[in-house]
Amino acid sequence: LLTLVVDILHLSQIKEGRPLGDIDVHDLVTKTRSDSKPYLEEATAKGLSLSLDLPASPMRVRIDLQAYHLILSNLISNAIKYTPSGSVQVVLRRQEPWAVLRVRDTGIGIPEADISRIFVEFYRASNARRSQIPGTGVGLTGVKALVERFDGELELVTGENQGSEFTVRLPLFKEEA
Repeated sequence: LLTLVVDILHLSQIKEGRPLGDIDVHDLVTKTRSDSKPYLEEATAKGLSLSLDLPASPMRVRIDLQAYHLILSNLISNAIKYTPSGSVQVVLRRQEPWAVLRVRDTGIGIPEADISRIFVEFYRASNARRSQIPGTGVGLTGVKALVERFDGELELVTGENQGSEFTVRLPLFKEEA
């Protein structure tokens, strides 16, 4: 119940267009590394492999860190939650003009009939509902809204029993000359 309340409060802030934190230029490499650490233990406890593939050099994006944390944590926690065995990969790459975050899993995937609604508030895929894995159905709605707020793009490649790959593209910060 507490998770649902927190998710709804965050979604309410996001839908109202209120920032979750201070918007500034931040290094996504550092933030991705630090925010992924808590999930290493969770994945290991479940018998999953969680790998991080991050560049050595900083990747600067104008965003609020709480928003990025919610994007990343929702994608990683969902990947772990819906992967009974196998692996979860978190990859961050520079592909001008974007910082590209990919979270890929070998989990239950999303049935084709559910893909068009997966980002709708309170909607959960049919196989997720059948599995009785707890969830609120608001996390991906918030992820999509936050990515779009920062002029980014969100892409999903999935298939039932084939895992899922969420790709987030956020514009790299351009230094003014």
